[in-house]
Amino acid sequence: MSIFDALSGNIGHFNSIAVPIYNDISRNTQKISSNPVEMTLFGVVALAGVAQQMVDLFFKPGPNSLIETIKQYDQEDMRNLYAIFMIWAVHDFINYMEINDDEFKNKLKQILNLQSDKFDYYFSRLAHSDEAPIGLEKLWKELILIIHDLPDTEENYLIFCREFSQKIGAAFQLLS
Repeated sequence: MSIFDALSGNIGHFNSIAVPIYNDISRNTQKISSNPVEMTLFGVVALAGVAQQMVDLFFKPGPNSLIETIKQYDQEDMRNLYAIFMIWAVHDFINYMEINDDEFKNKLKQILNLQSDKFDYYFSRLAHSDEAPIGLEKLWKELILIIHDLPDTEENYLIFCREFSQKIGAAFQLLS
């Protein structure tokens, strides 16, 4: 963590926009999910295991961090980032665990507390297809729309794919 980032207010701004979204999603998860498996899936794996780590990847201080641009973002941007990562992770787990996707979709919609049209767009847009079951380029394109300071280069895409795949792999190990 850089002292410059702390003194410039970048870290404070990140915390002021990201922490309320994280807390809101955590509260909603506890209200919606009474089943321990669901709590694990939504709370530990998707939120702390994947979504939070991916948000941290982009904005926590460190090499290649976008923390210097954080003041261009607001809570809606953070909510959309969490939504994108959680929706993608839940699609992975729905496919892996063969669970009722309509039930999980409705619960996830309540947990994320997104506008209905935005949730429906992300959920349908980020669905895996038979042609490209992984399809991380869809996820990447949605991220670039939000994180506009991240250059859409092949190198950045490959780094993102590697990091995201590692986070999803670790989440699957937690479930096993």
